[in-house]
Amino acid sequence: YEALDMLKYVFDAEPDFAPGEQWAYCNTNYLLVQMVLEHASDDTLTGELRRLVLDPLQLRDTFNELHETRPGGFGGLTTRGHEGYRGRNYDVTEFNESLGLADGGLISTAEDVQRFLDALLHERTLLRPDSLKLMYQFDRRQDYGLGLDRTRTAFGPSLGHSGDGAGFRSEARYFPEHNAYLVLLTTQTGNDLYE
Repeated sequence: YEALDMLKYVFDAEPDFAPGEQWAYCNTNYLLVQMVLEHASDDTLTGELRRLVLDPLQLRDTFNELHETRPGGFGGLTTRGHEGYRGRNYDVTEFNESLGLADGGLISTAEDVQRFLDALLHERTLLRPDSLKLMYQFDRRQDYGLGLDRTRTAFGPSLGHSGDGAGFRSEARYFPEHNAYLVLLTTQTGNDLYE
């Protein structure tokens, strides 16, 4: 599948609200970014991620599932993902809901995620200053910027993002007041990682 295949599902949908009136998270926006990136670069999302982010940061244990070969392949994950349904727990490791598109589809380790957060938010070497400034323009109603959220915790403010898919959940946070990181990767969805 391509990003355009998924966007066809929303072509005729009415917007939930007029621009600027409200805010809502929507994976569709990441698919639009993917299409712009692929058109501008004349390369695939996977190729550009590898060239611009993964290789320069030496993220050797991060892969775009379905589009890159990796040791063991997608089906060779040694960590199993689980979902609860009607009181039962199911192994859903082999179920792939992201299709390797820009709204998900990365497989990584806690170490690689921390290295990414460090380059993006602490060292600030991953993006140009003007691009990073745009990420920090948080919507005051949700504390969400361009792919970055701000969460207030007992340890002070944190920056990062969460993610989940069938059987897996992640939370990646940077605490600027302490120059500390917290990366949680679980093999069970439906749990509150902050709790």
